[in-house]
Amino acid sequence: MNVASATTTRHLPSSADAAIWHVRILGGFELDDGRHRLTRLRSRAAMVLLARLAMSPLRDHSREELAALLWPDADAVASRNRLRQTLSLLKSVLEPSGAAAVLQADRRVVRSAPGALWCDAVAFEQALRAGHPALAQALYLGELLPGFYDEWVVDERVRLHALADRVRDGLLATPAGALPAAPPPQPAAIEPSPAPGMRLPQYLTRLIGADVQGARLRGLVAEQRLVVVLGAGGSGKTRLATEVARLLVAAASGAPAAHFERALFVSLVGAVTRTDLLDRLVLALRVASTGDAVEALLEVLDRRAMLVLLDNAEQINGEAAAAIAHLAERSPATHWLITSRRPLALDGEHDFHLDTLQLPAADAPLAELVMNPAVALFVDRARAHRADFHVAAADRTPMIELVRWLDGLPLAIELAASRSRVMGPAALLELLRSARAGRDGSSLAFLARHGARSGSDPRHASMLDVVAWSWQLLGPAEQRLLLALCLLPAGATLPAAAALAGAPGQRPSAAAALSLLGELEAHSVLRTGVGQDGQWRYVPMEPVREFVLAQQTADTLRDWRGRVLDGLLAWALALPPTPPLPSVRDELPNLMQAIDAAPADGRADAALHLVLILQSSWGEISVPAGVLDSLDRLLQAPGLDDSRAAGAHAMAAWSCQEAGRVDDVRRHMRAALARPCPDPALRAMVLSRVARMAWRVDKDAVRARALIAEGLPLAQAANRPNTEAALLSLSGHLATVVDGQAEHGKALSSQALALWAKSGNRHLINAGRYNVAVQTLEAGRLAEALPEFEALAAEGRELQDWDLASGALEARGSALQKLRRWPQSAASLRESLVVAWDGMEMQATVFALWNIPPTLARLRLGRLAAETMAAAEAQWLQRFGQMDQRDLRDLRRLRRFVRALLGVDAATRAWQTGARRSLSQAVQAVLVGLPAAPTPPITPDGERRTP
Repeated sequence: MNVASATTTRHLPSSADAAIWHVRILGGFELDDGRHRLTRLRSRAAMVLLARLAMSPLRDHSREELAALLWPDADAVASRNRLRQTLSLLKSVLEPSGAAAVLQADRRVVRSAPGALWCDAVAFEQALRAGHPALAQALYLGELLPGFYDEWVVDERVRLHALADRVRDGLLATPAGALPAAPPPQPAAIEPSPAPGMRLPQYLTRLIGADVQGARLRGLVAEQRLVVVLGAGGSGKTRLATEVARLLVAAASGAPAAHFERALFVSLVGAVTRTDLLDRLVLALRVASTGDAVEALLEVLDRRAMLVLLDNAEQINGEAAAAIAHLAERSPATHWLITSRRPLALDGEHDFHLDTLQLPAADAPLAELVMNPAVALFVDRARAHRADFHVAAADRTPMIELVRWLDGLPLAIELAASRSRVMGPAALLELLRSARAGRDGSSLAFLARHGARSGSDPRHASMLDVVAWSWQLLGPAEQRLLLALCLLPAGATLPAAAALAGAPGQRPSAAAALSLLGELEAHSVLRTGVGQDGQWRYVPMEPVREFVLAQQTADTLRDWRGRVLDGLLAWALALPPTPPLPSVRDELPNLMQAIDAAPADGRADAALHLVLILQSSWGEISVPAGVLDSLDRLLQAPGLDDSRAAGAHAMAAWSCQEAGRVDDVRRHMRAALARPCPDPALRAMVLSRVARMAWRVDKDAVRARALIAEGLPLAQAANRPNTEAALLSLSGHLATVVDGQAEHGKALSSQALALWAKSGNRHLINAGRYNVAVQTLEAGRLAEALPEFEALAAEGRELQDWDLASGALEARGSALQKLRRWPQSAASLRESLVVAWDGMEMQATVFALWNIPPTLARLRLGRLAAETMAAAEAQWLQRFGQMDQRDLRDLRRLRRFVRALLGVDAATRAWQTGARRSLSQAVQAVLVGLPAAPTPPITPDGERRTP
């Protein structure tokens, strides 16, 4: 062993001793687990992939990102197949038979297991940050992965070599001169959910210069329940808050440093009133409101260790701010992190003032200049546009003046750096000065700083001029596309952007649209992330959105809103037979804004058409109350097509029922039937939905059957097999529940399934399969029903249809009740509750609560059974209307059982306690009182299947 190696071994941190493999990539390639030492792997790609994972051990890497990095010239399918093969090879090396897991991978992301890999490149940077240059020098045995020329490898090689040079030159000789903390190298793309329960914006770039402030903010948010980050527009409030939230949730997955189960980002851009604020929160949390949005939100927030990030709150009024304080006061487990340009003056508010980036001294030498955070940020972003960009001696003075002129505002620096492709710092500085001198900056006052450094301070104009200048430098095609994107709150996918990119009447190819998006990204006016459906989404930065929309006339905005609405119509019409529910959920903010704007723009009928196209997908998800309110306003517009309006009222009734808005259900039912509907297909759909609501809400079987009798011949004559199937399915349910004729009910349900099968819509087919399985269960054929419920639960998870997944697990648990397999029943019903609650499916949550008490009672958990059933009864009556005779019979049976277990007085007290509980409290009581206990799957004959 040479001296350097010996020194390295003596100074390995304790985490290295615990690591399964040591990965050395400085000066060569070496893989060592203490027994085996490998200097190469069979595949070059496997070596690069391992290096990538080892250098970023604390984050998830999306499969798309890794595939694009390793095989940039291959098409998406080929690169993903190669990645799968490479991962298999790598796992065979790192995880021989019986060994501990080193790599963790699912369909979306790849990560290294916590603590499984130690990497010399990571240890090198950690040593620099800790102020140990001797250890850093011992670790740096040569350049990163010599002989490898992947683009990201070359970039990191240059960066690490520059740090090593500084160590050798003695510039980092003491802890006080240690390398400013910076995160590990970031990928070209970041997945939107690097930890379970995380819904935060994603950024493609590294966060630079915020380490000290980030550590302070992280500690403050962990300790205090209401923190407001204050700073100027463009100072990086959102970015810092997002990264702090990400770290606090990431810590949760690693216990014992757990802080929050999930983090949620809510943009308040454009929100002013209390209603605006509550609508944004309801939409973000996918809450099905019963009319009182505050109470609905509290049910979700109550007792959940959640971090809510409210972004851009400076414009909200006093009532909205008071609503935040009220929610914070009544949700003690939730912490609130808010970004604003001004304090909100709330009780319990802890203000965190975010400084702009530290600026270099006017006479800073070059060696000191390149380590300054503002300059480091400029250089990092400039290298995204020109890989060889560096600060030469001749650039020292212009660079100092440039970042000082930009006042250290991160957004201003990023936008200015985007021009480095064609000009150096001196030319940039002169152009910015000319832009300020040549135009009236007062029109951009809405982007000025608030507070101590107000609009009277001439430095406030720096960012505004950069934004305006970036807009002016865009070509007409880029400006058109950016304007369209600014009208989409959730941004656009590549196909949507392609539909909007051309001049009216033209539609450029996806490649042309991607080129335009690349230009916009190069100008630093877009952020890019990945939606729930795995598609890239392109979202303008909020200051850019504000600026662009402020430049347009009312007529221009109306025309472009029309194009956006037409684009959404085209998207909806092009959805496959099985609508992808994650994509629909991603588009909900865009759909809500389009529906809201349509009446004033004279496009109400088009918006109504859009709503009807989406009925097959909205029927499978919980539609937020804000969307339902937008639909309500749309239906009040004059001059609507009667048939479409009737259909939309029927849809609204259905969605309001799922949301527990019983009064609205009945109002929409009346309106749907009263509206003339000459279109027989839509009339049949109206009758089908209203019949279902008549039964679900009012338990009026007579009325439901009359509507079915009217609707069936219309559906058959209009050749609408899906509507016919829905009517037959309801008939089958009534035959079973009301008439007690399970076999006849199953026959009708089987007819419905046969019709739905022709549609190719897996959601409808699964609904039919579920109905038939329930009928099979009702007929007592448990062995036949059980495997079908297991298959449907898997289908629901695959399609992210949480209502189906929860319902199938609930039905499986009920079947196991009949088999008297109480522990297995409890496990299945508990899982049903978890899926429904985590998926924000309120009706499915109440169903799960209703069905679990008999099993709890059989497990001698009588108090919990009584409390849960009482809570389920109260929630059902409040949200969803009347119960049928079977429900009432089950209720009486459970009451008798718990009285026998507890005695009359104790059972009565438990029932009263449960009836007072909120939905959140009831769910938490079950999850705490019935801990998760994994059980083997059940075979069709009811026996355990051994692993």
